[in-house]
Amino acid sequence: MKINKKIRMILLSTALVFGSMFLTACQDGKDAANSKDQTQTSQEEPTNGKATDENTQADHEKNSKDKPSQDQSKDQKDTSKAKQAKIVYYTYDINTEKLSENTRSVDEVSVGNIVKALIENKVLQSGTEVNSAKVTDLDGVRTLVVDMNDKFVNFDQGATSESLSLRCFANSVVKTFKVDQVKLSVNGKNYSGGHIALKDGEYLKFK
Repeated sequence: MKINKKIRMILLSTALVFGSMFLTACQDGKDAANSKDQTQTSQEEPTNGKATDENTQADHEKNSKDKPSQDQSKDQKDTSKAKQAKIVYYTYDINTEKLSENTRSVDEVSVGNIVKALIENKVLQSGTEVNSAKVTDLDGVRTLVVDMNDKFVNFDQGATSESLSLRCFANSVVKTFKVDQVKLSVNGKNYSGGHIALKDGEYLKFK
């Protein structure tokens, strides 16, 4: 009986030792597997981050191409707004002695822009400039008072050309500025050309 009891104790001890070794081996295997999974996860994260960055960059580049910059939009808007102003100017045909009405988009409504258009169409000679111009009421009549430099007078013109040129100038400013008459002077004196001279109190009107 004592021998059987000793044998039973030995077998029990042996079983406990093998059981402990088995549990330890299982735990080590589990830890190794977890470590491997963590390593794979940490290696995959940078790849996902890069893909997100590339997608974000691609979206940003697409948006940049699809949408104009604020400065470009502002420039386009300012340019469009500046070209909304219009002037009316007249040209003539020396053969038929008839006038033609024309319009032009400009940055601002001014006598200077009208003069520029008339010079380009050979109504006024090159070098003609505006000394001063203002719209005022004279005896209740809306009037453009304008003073030109000496290039406004072209002594090489015949009587018909001079008359047509004055009509073109007068009609242009009357129609553009919506005035009833024009008081014209050259360097502070009443207009006096080769064939036509304006007296005190004499005005140019639309005709």
